[in-house]
Amino acid sequence: MAFGSFRAGVRVAIESLEDRRLLHTEFSQALPDQAFSYGDDAVTLDLNQYVNNESISGTVVELNTSLGVIQIELFDDATPLTVANFLNYVNSGRYDNTVVHRAIAGFVVQAGGYGFDGVDTATFGPFNKADNPNTAANEGLNNVGPLDLPVYEHIDTFAAVVNEFSTSPRDGSNKVNTRGTLSMAKVGGDPDSATSEFFFNLTDNSANLDAQNGGFTTFARVLRGLDIVDKIVNPTQDGDYSNYYDALDGASPNYSFANTPYRNFEYADGAPTADQVFVISSATVVDPSTTNTFTLASTNPTVLTPSITGDTLTLTPGGPGTTTITVNVTSVDGHTTTDTFDVTIAPTVTLGPDDFRSVIYNDSDGTKVTFTLNTGKAVFGFEGTGIEIVPGTRGSVTVNGTDLSLANINLT
Repeated sequence: MAFGSFRAGVRVAIESLEDRRLLHTEFSQALPDQAFSYGDDAVTLDLNQYVNNESISGTVVELNTSLGVIQIELFDDATPLTVANFLNYVNSGRYDNTVVHRAIAGFVVQAGGYGFDGVDTATFGPFNKADNPNTAANEGLNNVGPLDLPVYEHIDTFAAVVNEFSTSPRDGSNKVNTRGTLSMAKVGGDPDSATSEFFFNLTDNSANLDAQNGGFTTFARVLRGLDIVDKIVNPTQDGDYSNYYDALDGASPNYSFANTPYRNFEYADGAPTADQVFVISSATVVDPSTTNTFTLASTNPTVLTPSITGDTLTLTPGGPGTTTITVNVTSVDGHTTTDTFDVTIAPTVTLGPDDFRSVIYNDSDGTKVTFTLNTGKAVFGFEGTGIEIVPGTRGSVTVNGTDLSLANINLT
């Protein structure tokens, strides 16, 4: 099994991380003020045109998993061969519908090797840990089985990649394989044997993995979703994952999937279902801007309440007036930058075939005025304070306000 079993007496090598300078996401240009007339359609702004992403210098890959999205940044410049290898699996779809097949608390979470579509059962055993000196009290496992256990089919692999531990990025203490980094798994005793399998470092594993098997190449870091990785090995509530067959780890005969995490799973279930294993449903390259998070505010929500989907800001006009919109952008390093812009919605009413047919208002002396348009199109502009435009029935609209007056009529 690639990457072997990181237990006492087994040598494993991990690569270090070179220094990386983290720059903040900032607004590269100011967001423009916006002017609407009442009833105008919504407009959108592509925030990519206004926000840079200098905190990200490598390719970003998004893993859609059973518990949500994990985003990682690849170390394109430091480990180009390993990154190219990893992207071959991403772009070919070979990582789609693969499982986390190994999870050890305080150590690693390993994936990229086995497809869920190939899950089956096979008979193993009887198991015996009596001769295993690394097993405390043998966990009471002696001559247990045979058992019908889940097995998974390995995905097709490309040629093995040359180990790049020597150029792997290092932290300030010259360490590789630190918490939140991803490294390639490989066969013990063969530094250049990595193919598809990779692992997340749950803690600082540099003392163990930087000095074994030529060092393990660290080729990426987690941008978002490290909490999801942690949850695989740190159950906090019903339905979280646990290593159901952990007691078989280190037993004879070897069972490769003793550390595979499951949730809501019992031996009698036989082969696990899709909702019982941790599945990476897809792996795709995404724009670095998707790593930003946004929060929005409006000083006058009745005039306009903004919304955002991805990096697209949508401005939907409400009632007439002026509001200030605040956009906060938080990058993966936790830095937040802010910009504001004003939105004005003019107190106008459009009458026409596809709009209102009549407008009703009380002028400054209290006289009720009604305009009805039978043909053509006209835009009525109003002046006053506290202007409110209220759509009515049968194509009418009422304009309310203090010291209200008709400012202009434009016929089109």
